[in-house]
Amino acid sequence: MPKSQVKGNHLVQDQLPDNLVEVKRLITTDGVVIKHMADGNFITYFPDGSLTFSDKRKGIWFTINPKGVKRVRRL
Repeated sequence: MPKSQVKGNHLVQDQLPDNLVEVKRLITTDGVVIKHMADGNFITYFPDGSLTFSDKRKGIWFTINPKGVKRVRRL
């Protein structure tokens, strides 16, 4: 069972943190993948290997280019 397990006679829901639970995934026609997470954050993967993700709790956007250079922007 993917989201729940049986332990003894009780059905137990897995307790994954919301930042690890993917709510939905969008794939655009130009190959960009946008993941919507349960905590309201987004992770965007670009075809060139760069990615962008948000941390709404801290109000920060992170961008990592294909060479691995990380940039931080405030919302």
